[in-house]
Amino acid sequence: MKNVLIFVTFSLLYSCSTMTQKERDREILITPKKPEDVTAKDINNYPEIFLNEESALQEFDDNKGIFKEALYTGLDTKKVTLSINYSQDYEDPTKVQTVDAAFWKRFENEYEQMWWGLQFKRTVAKYSAIAEESVNNTDIPRKDKSQQISMLGFGFGHRFKGLAGTLNSERFFEFISAYGNIVYHVDTAEEKKYQGYGYTAEYNLSYRYSDQTSLGTKLSYNWALVERPEDGDESLEERSLVFGWLTLGFEIGFYF
Repeated sequence: MKNVLIFVTFSLLYSCSTMTQKERDREILITPKKPEDVTAKDINNYPEIFLNEESALQEFDDNKGIFKEALYTGLDTKKVTLSINYSQDYEDPTKVQTVDAAFWKRFENEYEQMWWGLQFKRTVAKYSAIAEESVNNTDIPRKDKSQQISMLGFGFGHRFKGLAGTLNSERFFEFISAYGNIVYHVDTAEEKKYQGYGYTAEYNLSYRYSDQTSLGTKLSYNWALVERPEDGDESLEERSLVFGWLTLGFEIGFYF
């Protein structure tokens, strides 16, 4: 009888323990935690959840001869990126030259890597490299004239591991983004200023070099429609320009 009671008691305790563990697993699966609440134990027990699009990175401290505490990239909340970009035409890459800076912030309480951002982009390019020629502007000799375009934009982005997940490193990440832009343009052929709107779509593959730094490459497509004030009885087509260009660039990012 004593053995039966011990067996029943043990069974009840095991059943309660198993139920508690199942409830905990279910809670984690259904209700994602805030990144700041994720513990090392959570990452080790549920890597398929917490490391699906994130990484736990360790660096060796040369001075102390030990590994530093692992960096969980899910805690990343802000970053600044700087990049320089050129035309994808390998025969003449400098026909389009762009420098840009962007500030990104992850949405609060968002387990998935969704971000919002601001960008400033400055492009100097030959007209023939970026223009969608208008039949109403063919009488103006713009072909090799320098075009100066400045853009201020607001957009959204998503960090993930697609192609990066197939690489043999936990330090690679991908980032796609799209901005809506206000565009300011100076046409050196006419020496006149234009203003309008446009958009930017980008893909970035980066390598997390350290806790605070990433290095990567970026493919960027830009489109803009600009116009200037009418001169006399000009139509909108006669005083507007459309641009579209693709660049390949190199980017450095700083997390803080």
